[in-house]
Amino acid sequence: VLFRSPRLAIFTMTAVAVVVLWQPLLMRGGSVNVNVFTAMIGTIVFGIGVDDSIHIIDRIRDEGETPAGIVRSVVTTGRTIFETTATTCAGLAAGLFVAIPGLQNFFLLMMALIALALLTSAILLPTIIVVYNELRSRITLNGAWLDYDDGGTISETSVLQAIVDPADVV
Repeated sequence: VLFRSPRLAIFTMTAVAVVVLWQPLLMRGGSVNVNVFTAMIGTIVFGIGVDDSIHIIDRIRDEGETPAGIVRSVVTTGRTIFETTATTCAGLAAGLFVAIPGLQNFFLLMMALIALALLTSAILLPTIIVVYNELRSRITLNGAWLDYDDGGTISETSVLQAIVDPADVV
């Protein structure tokens, strides 16, 4: 169980499942047949997706499960995950020059699914957490979980403070 929290484990696995479920859709859309190379993609992408999601969840736990904490987590850890995704995809792009068609499909699918793993861990996963906390807060009649200002929109100050360190502002 992820950090002894079944709730966070379910959230993490939901984001990873979305990525893994995209593989057959991409393969069908690209008319790619299952072969020795493409059969391995699901397990590799599963591992990368779990890593990305765990990094985001761990940072959210460190920063606090608040709107500002989630923003800080995605800004800092999301940048790192983006960099690892970019370097991994750049390395896989070298495989596109291989003259074996089955391997070219493997590299294309891997790059697409790794990029999707980045998106699900940096966008879908925090969204699931926000929706869960907002619904839980409203069901228990604690009011809105998100920071709303007088106009009914999400307060920009808490989000801005999460991104910009007040010590950096002159």
